[in-house]
Amino acid sequence: MACYMDDVDRNIPALDGIRGWAILMVLYVHSFGVSVPSLSSLDKAMHETSLYGRLGVDLFFVLSGFLITGILLKSKNTDRFFINFFSRRILRIFPLYYLAITGIFFITPQLVDYFNSQLAPNIHLIYYSYLQNFLIVPDGTLNQYLLAPMWSLAVEEHFYLVWPIMVFYCKPQSVARIAIILVIIALVLRTSLFFYARGWRYWAASWTFCRMDAILIGALLAVFIRSGIREFLNIWKYYFAFLASAINIFVIYLNYRWAENGSWFASLSFGYTLHAIFFVSIINLILFLPKRNILVRFFDNGALRLFGKHSYCIYIVHMVINAILWEQLFKNISSSYLIISFSFFLASIIVSLLTSIVIWHAYEKHFLLAKRFFENKPVDTDSRVVPRSVADNIS
Repeated sequence: MACYMDDVDRNIPALDGIRGWAILMVLYVHSFGVSVPSLSSLDKAMHETSLYGRLGVDLFFVLSGFLITGILLKSKNTDRFFINFFSRRILRIFPLYYLAITGIFFITPQLVDYFNSQLAPNIHLIYYSYLQNFLIVPDGTLNQYLLAPMWSLAVEEHFYLVWPIMVFYCKPQSVARIAIILVIIALVLRTSLFFYARGWRYWAASWTFCRMDAILIGALLAVFIRSGIREFLNIWKYYFAFLASAINIFVIYLNYRWAENGSWFASLSFGYTLHAIFFVSIINLILFLPKRNILVRFFDNGALRLFGKHSYCIYIVHMVINAILWEQLFKNISSSYLIISFSFFLASIIVSLLTSIVIWHAYEKHFLLAKRFFENKPVDTDSRVVPRSVADNIS
């Protein structure tokens, strides 16, 4: 039966659905993290469960590593490899990112009187240069809240800067070895900082060196499915997914078992790597399962793919939208935590999606149309060897 692995280098709709699921996870945690004076036992349980929505970011990382590495491997023998890749990434990422942070830094102060007083010196330069995950510590101010998701964009941008060089100059086997080594480095560094340098726990969760493992695990899958172990991944796909699921359930158990040491004690240290492996196992299933399989059809549906298509914009704007929604609609509502949170979650989903669709048509898609000037074309070796005048005569 037909599966996505039959033509893995084409667009895979179900992966857009996974991206949609990832953004819904992020919206979920940011909606159920609302501040309520007192919580019942059920409320507390729901709040703790919602924290796993944070892993939507890790799912984005895994998808980015998988998709970008696949694109790089496919285009490795094409002309203008670096120019095309970086130009297409810039057109996809920069216009929306710089519009958002410029609006937050220069328009928000006109609307919120105390906003300027909360801005640290040179903070604009930090965000404009994608260094926020190295130099910014959350301090509870409004600007930090509105810019909260941007740390992960810095991690991805650092990956985009370095990884194409690795893929271009190294054989796939070497790329896999480098990725495995870097995953181990990230795992050891993050876990060491988290357990033995408590004052560095925030950096352990945000530094590129500590969080690159999820992206690289996705990259490894992209290399492996194009190598000799592709059939192994197919045969063992169910065992791989079952084992990864069991390990992640154990990590969740440890989070609650070690709760006295702080929330998410296992996930925030070594667990991030294991969560990423679980996400990769799900992607692996989707690639090899028949397209009519219930899991594949769940992700390959119009609603999730719509959220996936607009996930980047939603991710960037949803904190601003949440702040407005909370201030204007939910701040003074007297009701239970669950009612407020579910209502806030639904409002955030709807308004964020509608806003992103408007931004797509009014702004974003006009930059993406320019990507056609940077299509990957096979290297014409003949034209590189034959002098131009001779080549003209031949044609």
